[in-house]
Amino acid sequence: MRLFILCLSVILAFIANGFCEENGTEWKSDKLGEWIIVPMKNAPYPHQSRENGWSNKDNSYSFYANYSDSSVGILIPPFYEQKDAVDLAIHFHGHMNNVAKQIEQFNLRHQLNDSHRNIILLLPQGPKNARDSGCGKMEDPNGLKNLIAEAVDFLFESGKIKTKQIGNVILSGHSGAYRPLAYCLDVGGMDSNISEVYLMDASYANLESYSNWAARSGGRFISIFTSHLAGENVKIMRNIQQMGVKDFPILLDEDVTTETLKKNRIIFIHTALGHNELMFETQYLSRFWETGEPDKAK
Repeated sequence: MRLFILCLSVILAFIANGFCEENGTEWKSDKLGEWIIVPMKNAPYPHQSRENGWSNKDNSYSFYANYSDSSVGILIPPFYEQKDAVDLAIHFHGHMNNVAKQIEQFNLRHQLNDSHRNIILLLPQGPKNARDSGCGKMEDPNGLKNLIAEAVDFLFESGKIKTKQIGNVILSGHSGAYRPLAYCLDVGGMDSNISEVYLMDASYANLESYSNWAARSGGRFISIFTSHLAGENVKIMRNIQQMGVKDFPILLDEDVTTETLKKNRIIFIHTALGHNELMFETQYLSRFWETGEPDKAK
């Protein structure tokens, strides 16, 4: 019976997503590139962990309103070059948000375009418009791997890429997305591909997941945080130092330069911007993409 309910939930979610998203399920394009929002079976939801909805002491959320949406947004910049491997950026939204809303709220298409990075951006739908950091299938072993494989298959079949070979994977998340980011690092199955991780005021919990990855992976780690998460970031710093990485910059907004972003593998930024404003004012996310791995469109 439980399996039947889950299967029915997936079918209903696909129907709802196909007809209810204001952006539709057709590719659109303009000077900022191409984009689409589509349902995917390996998106975080629906998932058995929220098949009956979810409640905390302050809120109650229903399956149909908050956990039935299997949307994944896909953004491709106008300069994108099809190469022998596909580099992907995957960004998880925070509480009380959704795929379509965050694209506009945080100027994600402009930020991707301004980065000049030859990447495709995936935006999985988490708990929709809910104060919940659950991440559904991303908590399952190989959850991230399965999502990426499905997205790459879709892009290949749509003629947007010429290969299914996956290159670098860049993970980022805002606010309550700390949990999906941690699970992607711990059980996502993409260890050899994840090259960069950005915490956008998202260091609420799962701190050891970030510390371990930053210290041992050899990849690029950036945590930008407001004052209310200063203590958590100090814990990450201490953990990293205890694992043998002693030197990394702790910056204020005025210290953040292109040179500093390029030359340091691990960076902490204490910003004076607000919790949401750091996602779009000064285009931090775009600047992080821009100064990452050197594979950019010419």
